[in-house]
Amino acid sequence: MAGGHHLVYDIALLLLDRPSTMRPLLRLPPAAPRPAAAPGTMLTAIGWGVAEDASDGSYYLPRVLQEATLEMIPLMECAAYFAKAAPDEKWDSQFCAGCPEKRMDTCAGDSGSPLIWKGPSGDVAVGITTWGNGCAGDTPGVYADLAAASNWIRNAIQWMLREDAAGRIPGPATNGSRFEGA
Repeated sequence: MAGGHHLVYDIALLLLDRPSTMRPLLRLPPAAPRPAAAPGTMLTAIGWGVAEDASDGSYYLPRVLQEATLEMIPLMECAAYFAKAAPDEKWDSQFCAGCPEKRMDTCAGDSGSPLIWKGPSGDVAVGITTWGNGCAGDTPGVYADLAAASNWIRNAIQWMLREDAAGRIPGPATNGSRFEGA
């Protein structure tokens, strides 16, 4: 799905041949409110993207999963950050998060990684890393709004389960296992 100059959803769904044993699982946000996190909410981005060495400013590919705490940016402020670089950008299914003053951001290689709100009843995936203007500069990163896509994701999961149960998806059968949180 395109929004202005950028693709706004980096979503891939995988059908596992058995239930995941990894915990905790991320939950999807409800379809409303959009975005699921309020401005000022602290969120956690994780990913394997390029990282910067603070001692000399060089960039490298990390050997361990990286984590950054980012602040949810108000939508109007988000649009203002990118007004010159992406004046036709649509903000109805994406949002910004970051800490430009602390040089905290996602970077190349992080696309498709989750942006998580650590709530009192568990972790909620509120966004997916999609694009930005450089890494850890003076603009925040841009994320696909999972609240806007949550109905599509739930429907796609149900479709995959039906197709798998009918034997129409190649690979080992899932034996009718259900996804948690779908």
